[in-house]
Amino acid sequence: MHKPNAHSADSTTAASNYLRQKAAEPITLLIDGRYELPVRDAVSRAKLRELVDRLEAIVGIQQGLDDVEAGRISTLEEVRTRAAREDV
Repeated sequence: MHKPNAHSADSTTAASNYLRQKAAEPITLLIDGRYELPVRDAVSRAKLRELVDRLEAIVGIQQGLDDVEAGRISTLEEVRTRAAREDV
């Protein structure tokens, strides 16, 4: 079954990018391959966009914390040294 204006929300970025587009028609987002989230008005779209933006921020923060915990960090001096080498 094909539904017009249905878009997969496989990633928060894809959802965020789509929600930023100006569209006059209601949309239905796909979640896990099923039509589950109708977005019918501008207010709902704005609220959903805000939630997606927050989720993207939380995911980014968590990735940074995971990097620190796993030891994937560099000192300021290491970063400066690498940057100096790249400038050459």
